[in-house]
Amino acid sequence: MRSEELLALDVLGLLEAAEQLELEQDGETMRARVELEQAASLLALAVEPVAPPPELRTRLLAELGGRERFAPFVDRLAALFDLAADRVRTILQRFDTDEGWTVLYPGASFFDFEGGPALGESTAGLVRIAAGVPFPHHTHLGEERVMVLQGAFVDDSGARVEAGQLAIMSDGSEHAFEVVSEQELLYAVVVREIEFADGTRAP
Repeated sequence: MRSEELLALDVLGLLEAAEQLELEQDGETMRARVELEQAASLLALAVEPVAPPPELRTRLLAELGGRERFAPFVDRLAALFDLAADRVRTILQRFDTDEGWTVLYPGASFFDFEGGPALGESTAGLVRIAAGVPFPHHTHLGEERVMVLQGAFVDDSGARVEAGQLAIMSDGSEHAFEVVSEQELLYAVVVREIEFADGTRAP
């Protein structure tokens, strides 16, 4: 391989250690390396940055899957669900599939699973609600804890809850809310039961 090619690979950080050592022993080549690095830096500055399309970000997030996408929340969710972190990582992958989900109403669905013993009679679950879709007025029969993982919602009192925030609704409290983010709302929940205005209950 010619020295020019070796030099280019070295600047890009792609050169094997033995070949890099060989280059470093040649003073003239090392001077050329400095000039090449400077040229590469100037070229990078001259290129106009291009914002990636939103659909690219969405696709990349989907490809990463639940395991990496929600990694910053795993420890907090493990405490919320009273489960081991590895079990939580597996559960979060459900956001990337339709299997096992129950439709609450058009645009909203629920995936329930067994939490740890600390939850008592409460149910552990994941919820996803399409952007712009409201969640109807309901009463909490038992305390409910909601941790938003993606998106945001605003309830009828004006309170806004966003990704990374935990909302606690006390037994007997009532409200309605609406998804206000452009993204689908995804959240984790520990809930005993809720009752809608028509008397039906969930989960």
